[in-house]
Formats: sequence, C-alpha cells, structure tokens
Amino acid sequence: MTSTGPGSLRPESGFEEPKAKDGGTTWAQRWHRVRLIPLILLVICALVAVIFGRVTEQRQAAADALPPEQEAVSGEYLLPQDVCAPTLTDPAPGEPWSAENVEASEAAYLENMDLLPAGGYSYVDGDDEWAFWGDQQANNFSQAVGRSYLGQDEAEAWASYYRTVQSELAKQGIDLIIQVVPADWSVVPEQMPDWTEELRGPTNLDYLHDAYPDLPIMDTRQPLRDAAVDGDVYAKRNSHWTAFGGSVGWATLADCLGALDTKYEPLGPLDYTELEPIVMPSEFEAFGLPTIDEPTMIPSLEATASPMEVTFEDGTTKTTTTAEGLDMIVLPAVTVTERPQSELTALILRDSQGSNIAAGWQAGFASTKQIRHSVDTPGARADVLGEAAAFKPDVVIFEVTERHLNFVPVLPQ
Repeated sequence: MTSTGPGSLRPESGFEEPKAKDGGTTWAQRWHRVRLIPLILLVICALVAVIFGRVTEQRQAAADALPPEQEAVSGEYLLPQDVCAPTLTDPAPGEPWSAENVEASEAAYLENMDLLPAGGYSYVDGDDEWAFWGDQQANNFSQAVGRSYLGQDEAEAWASYYRTVQSELAKQGIDLIIQVVPADWSVVPEQMPDWTEELRGPTNLDYLHDAYPDLPIMDTRQPLRDAAVDGDVYAKRNSHWTAFGGSVGWATLADCLGALDTKYEPLGPLDYTELEPIVMPSEFEAFGLPTIDEPTMIPSLEATASPMEVTFEDGTTKTTTTAEGLDMIVLPAVTVTERPQSELTALILRDSQGSNIAAGWQAGFASTKQIRHSVDTPGARADVLGEAAAFKPDVVIFEVTERHLNFVPVLPQ
C-alpha cells in the first residue's frame, strides 16, 4: 500500500540534429535547444499540476472515506481478553471521522497540519518535547487520530491472510498469536498536541480487534499505560518501546499464552529492580530534533541472563546472553538458550520493535527463529507457512508494530 509519484517523462521529438563540420555547435542545434525551452516549461508545469492534483485527490479521498462499519461482536473472542487484550480505561473520546463529522474533522486536521514544517509529513511536535512520526511513515499521524484506516475490503483481506495462516498452522499442531506492539501515541495519547484532542477516534487496532474476534490479536495498550508509572515504556523522541516497555510486552504475552494452554505456563516475566537512566537517541535528528539529554528512566534487569548461541543465515555463530536483543538487520537468526524457562520453540516474525522484547522471547523459549515479516515491503514478505514447516515450532508469534496494521499482508504465490 504505497503510492508512487509521476514517472520520469522523456518525450521523444524524432528530431536528429545535424553535425557541425568543425565539431562545434551548429546554428540548428542552438535553435533546436532554444525552441525546446517553452516545451520544457510546459512539461514542468504539467508535472506540477499532476502532483498537486494527486495531493488534492488524496485529501479529497480521505475526506470522502468512511471507517468500516462497526457491528456488535458475534461469538466469543479466541483469546482470553482480560489477560491478552484488557479493556482500555481511557479510549478515544468520540467518533470524529464518522459520516456526519468527517468534513469538519478533515478541515481541522488539514488546517493544523499545514501549519507544521512540511505539513506534518515528517514529524509532529507533541507536548513536553515529545515528537511523533508524521504521515511519511505509513500514514502514522493520520492513523494516530483515526483518520487513516483499512477500508472494509482491505480489512477483510487482512483478516483472510491471518485466518489462512492460522488454519494451515493448526493442521501442523502449531499455535499462532498476533502480538501488536502499540504505537507511542496509543500509550501516551496525552502527549499528542492539544489540537488532536477533538479529532481522536477509533484506530485500525480497535477496528480489527473488534471485527475479528476469531483471530488471536493481542492488545497491550493498557498494560503499557499501567506500567508507565514504574518507568518509561517509550521515550520522547523515539517510536520504539524501551527495553522496559518490551519487558511489559513479554510479560503480557507469557500470561496470555499461559491462559491459552497449560503447556505455556512455565513462561513468566523478567525481573526488574531499581531505575537506571538511559539516554534514548532521537529518531528525528535529520529534521532538527536532537537527542534530549534528559535520561529515560528504565528499570534494570535483576536476574542474570542465560547464555545463548545465535546462528546467522551464513552459518556463522555468536555466543552471547538472552539479554541481547537482535537488531532487525542481522535477521534471519536462530537462538538456542542454555537455561530457558521452557523447552518450547517459537518462530517469530518481527520488525524493529522486536529488539526490545527479544530478551523475553529468548529467555522463555529453548529456541527461536527470528525473521522479518516485511509486511511493508512488497516482494519481500516472509513465507510464514514455509518457514513454520521447516522450523516446526510450538508457536508462531507474529509481532507487528501498530502503524504497520496499515498494510495488508499477502501470502506468497
């Protein structure tokens, strides 16, 4: 689901310039170049008109679009909701993007975004030095307020993908769980700019979770909000959850799996003690928002991590501990833990958020295989069924950052 700009126009005139006897520029060549200037200017004007026309069309389409129809949940949720998706104590306050409100909401959104550098395309300033990705990243800020969402057909295609994966894995005796890593704006909505307060509505996660109770979709927003009183689960200028936030995600996942099947009961949270100051780098350096010297306060691990061996795709190995999160760029990788919480194995499809929850995955499972899901990269999406058939895990964990719910995964041909 990415849009492409106008292609490189290269008009062919069919005119072949005569050659000068002395190798210099002929009068015909000079005249031909001069007479092309109006044509070049015309082409530039046409391109500008096309670009602005597309921007106008996109904005009009956003104004005309409506969220998927919301129906009462039919049947019970597959996952135990009190553990896997606790109810939000402070949900989005209204329905600003419904049919009767969308026109006014769209006008207010565009008016405020147009006041920001680059129209909020790169980033949006929040309160107290917070910053959020703009619409450059998967329509991130439009998703934050509920303006951007999957349409009804797209949502059905999204659900069809996971239903197919779930069904095929079940034939092999493999469980599936979809672990959505909440966006920072989902966990600290109070830090979003004041003008968004009246524009915040239900998001993709709300729609998908409510519309498809048969799918194992986790919602960790409330546990993260609750844990924020004990330490920083997100930093002010970084969209990735902190290592502490990741540990909350792991604890929620462990409890959720344990409530789903007794074989997962050995899985448990990691132990943390006193707070320690960590300076989290700004993701917005290129836009003039430097790293804040004020440290992010994160509880430190109490328990000694287990030794772990990592095997990379080229066959090389590395001995480390379960506390080391694997960066997305080194994947795929297989981990084997010396003293795991369980003898279970997990195939983990993940993105960059996986680095700060990996300590939990690696401590809990005897072995993991971690690969990129690449749902945002057509042509590079992971073959989850093929990987599962080869690795034969007990569970497939599909970890996906919330803003990537904007993309519809596709099974390989």
